[in-house]
Amino acid sequence: MNNILLVITITAYITSIAGCLILSIALKNISLSKLKLPLFIHTILIVVFCVVYMFNNESAVLHYLMLAFVCSGLMLSGLVLRSGALIPFKIYFSIFLISIVFFLVSPSHLFRYISYSWRNNDLFQTFHLQSNYFLEEQQAMLNIADNQTKYKVIQSFGVFHKTLARDIDFGSRLDSVHIISFNQGNAVTLRGYFSKISATFENLDSVDIKSVLGEQTEKIIRKNSNSK
Repeated sequence: MNNILLVITITAYITSIAGCLILSIALKNISLSKLKLPLFIHTILIVVFCVVYMFNNESAVLHYLMLAFVCSGLMLSGLVLRSGALIPFKIYFSIFLISIVFFLVSPSHLFRYISYSWRNNDLFQTFHLQSNYFLEEQQAMLNIADNQTKYKVIQSFGVFHKTLARDIDFGSRLDSVHIISFNQGNAVTLRGYFSKISATFENLDSVDIKSVLGEQTEKIIRKNSNSK
């Protein structure tokens, strides 16, 4: 996600939350006839999105169409839920209100999805280590170069997770990872493999890193592409 799109997304979403609150208070019990035009525009936005996607799924217009669709749905939710609309309509627009929960929990995730930017990052990498432990790519709202990618070790508990170590830097985006040693609650030593050569680790195909869980990451071995 570029800087301009990020600013527009943040501004539009926060404005929509404020608009939802103001409209729900100012226009309480609004008649359904007055909602027809806003609902029509909301529907047209997703229809146009689908049409543009079929012809060019890389079009920059898709970012703004999806953002407009989500924000219009959020603003309308304040009106629909306080109107005499049918239950299915109220359930549908409640989904947009639920997005506020995701905004509070993980705004970077939310902004990527509501602006249709998740496709540009091939999603975030996650590697299973053992049991419920994973090596996961640290998330950033802006696109970053492969050699700036950093990882964290997490312990997953279903919907929630605990971060055990962060800012693990292999020097490039990984293709795979191998556990050398794993001492739960103490330290982990990982060998990360990558095919892209970065300026930081030129002529390397893997890097061994030891991370003390809960403390700073320590690089201990660098493997050359010729080494076994």
